[in-house]
Amino acid sequence: MILALIGTVALLGVGWLLRRAIPVRGALTAVIPAAILGGFVALGLRAGDLLPGPPEAWQDVAYHLFVISFLAIGLTPTGETKLAKGALWMGVGQWATFSLQAAAGGVIALLFGSLAPGFGFLAPMGLNEGPGQALSIGRLWEADYGFADAASIGATMASLGFLIAYLGGLLVARGRTVGTQTRPAFYRFDRMTVLVGGGIVVGHVVLYLAVSRGLGALAPGIVDLVLGVLFFVALLVGMAVRLLLGRFGIEIDGDRTRRLTVV
Repeated sequence: MILALIGTVALLGVGWLLRRAIPVRGALTAVIPAAILGGFVALGLRAGDLLPGPPEAWQDVAYHLFVISFLAIGLTPTGETKLAKGALWMGVGQWATFSLQAAAGGVIALLFGSLAPGFGFLAPMGLNEGPGQALSIGRLWEADYGFADAASIGATMASLGFLIAYLGGLLVARGRTVGTQTRPAFYRFDRMTVLVGGGIVVGHVVLYLAVSRGLGALAPGIVDLVLGVLFFVALLVGMAVRLLLGRFGIEIDGDRTRRLTVV
């Protein structure tokens, strides 16, 4: 997993260099992030069996980075939040589209007799959720229902969803965003941002060990379920820590946590 983490950072660097090297005016690279470009390089390396370690190690890296990002989101101050509008979308709109995509995917899978129905029900991982949820839910299905390679299938759908989102976004943004950008800027972090980022990573390690070891010893029957939704637990923990710090007059710089979340 350490090799996969180092490889992930290196591939992100390669993707960033590709964005810097290719002229972006009117090009796809104007809106496609370095992670996507680095991912294409990784696909080529994986096809040539040049990536170190098994796919599960790379999945673990994605899983942990995903949980870390949700912990950072929970720590981020919301400011003047439009709670009603956000809750309406999260509670109604998102789950309505999730259900429609699952139903459509399930029907398509049933029409092809060689596909397990569960294959189609992972479709929302591509256009509604993301790689973290795909890995978490896929692994739960592998452990509880014997759905072989569900995590890999979900992660593949999530990757396709990113491609559709960015390429579709390119069509929407044509004439506005595309053509106005010059070269992508490099993130510059001050010392406090690095310290906050380190604290978030340490917090994730503590949370993961508390669930996997502590809860695993007390209630081993539910530890896999909690690890599967650890990103949501991390979000709640981040919000609780932010509120607790606020009681002591300590305010978190939202710009720093937002920057860390994006990275």
